[in-house]
Amino acid sequence: MATGNGSLPLSTGGGKARQDRLVVTLLLILSTLGLWLSLRGTDAPPPALDPAYEAHGTESLFLDATGQPLYRIRAASMRRRPGQPELELRKPSIQNLQAGTAAWTLRAATAFMDEQKRTILLSGAVELDYPLDGEPARIRTEEVLLYPDEQIAQTELPARIQWGGLSASALGFVADLREGRLELHAQVRGRLWPADNDAGGTPADPGTAHRPGAGH
Repeated sequence: MATGNGSLPLSTGGGKARQDRLVVTLLLILSTLGLWLSLRGTDAPPPALDPAYEAHGTESLFLDATGQPLYRIRAASMRRRPGQPELELRKPSIQNLQAGTAAWTLRAATAFMDEQKRTILLSGAVELDYPLDGEPARIRTEEVLLYPDEQIAQTELPARIQWGGLSASALGFVADLREGRLELHAQVRGRLWPADNDAGGTPADPGTAHRPGAGH
């Protein structure tokens, strides 16, 4: 509608239009900034994963650098907990498979293998079966630290040894499973060979256990 002086009235919606354009512009800027930050964030490395798993009725074969078998581990279960580098085994049975060495087997209630697989700590009703001077021997204790590659088993706890129908006890031992030798640490009680073969006629002393005249 024309006014008295023939001019058109000024629109009162100009300010609102400018405000709308300003809001749209700000939204575009924020959207672009968000997209840039999102794309830039893809360059950052993903968070480190800490895998955890559990398996039952497992059997694992361990090989040397040439692919030859070293030992086999059977377990009722195998588990790795979050934040725990060791591998936890329940009711493990470790069997030596290394060619040219004596056959031996270790059993226990539980075991923990370190991340590099250099040591295995067995605990709870530990039993070690291996030939000592060519005759079957069984050692029972509550904890054994095994170095599987070196085939060395040791403990500082009390142990009971049965060998060729004879028996003895000791506080701590080191067993060279590859060579079939057993070193008793202290508090040795009992006898590991017949009295008529023992020149002193006394119980076994701390040291390397073997039958006299057996080539050691």
